[in-house]
Amino acid sequence: MIFFLCRTGCRETSALQWHVINLDLRQATIRRGIVRGRLTTTKTEKTRKIDLTPSLVSELRKLKLQSQGKGKWVFQNKVGNHVDMDNFRDRVWYPTLKKNELRRIRLHDLRHSYSTFLIRKTKDIYYAQKQLGHHSIQVTVDRYGHLLEDTSETRLVDVLDLAAAK
Repeated sequence: MIFFLCRTGCRETSALQWHVINLDLRQATIRRGIVRGRLTTTKTEKTRKIDLTPSLVSELRKLKLQSQGKGKWVFQNKVGNHVDMDNFRDRVWYPTLKKNELRRIRLHDLRHSYSTFLIRKTKDIYYAQKQLGHHSIQVTVDRYGHLLEDTSETRLVDVLDLAAAK
């Protein structure tokens, strides 16, 4: 589940069911979330598709084989229900950080780390908006736009001359 959070930044992870994950297309359809133990719509009340990395798909395939016939939830507790994120945070996440002498961070910080890495590597704020499920590009730009500041030696505007020279 932590790997899924790191590779997707998906806040609706605990609500994922196997039927919304297409491992062949490397996509998950995000339709629902879970808030205070109750199944809800997504925060923006919109369905979205998110892309899955090859390494994540590989891990999900293993998980699916292990859990065949054990329930509909991708990430489930011992009795086959969806994972309660508050319980997971308190009983697994924080103790794991402490045991490994890591700084205490929120699970939601994995979403910000994913977003930061994705935008810095792709420079594609629109793609990030779609992956994150922000209701508008403005939300994404307001939160992560500073990551697009050019720190390279070549100015981005120079691509105009490069294109004209072809």
